[in-house]
Amino acid sequence: MSDRQLTLFNSFNDFIIPSEIFDDVESDEVEYKSAIAGFPDDFWKTYSSFANTLGGVIVLGVKE
Repeated sequence: MSDRQLTLFNSFNDFIIPSEIFDDVESDEVEYKSAIAGFPDDFWKTYSSFANTLGGVIVLGVKE
């Protein structure tokens, strides 16, 4: 079992994602969701997928 868990951010600076941490493309562990029209409907599908594998990061407000 993985020791990864959902992390909530407390400040705007926590939302800034340096390009050296994440590539510009999605992968098995990184998924970008634009969220331009609000909370994405397919968020929970991706969340469930990550929860049933090795985990991952869902970045809201960023378009691939």
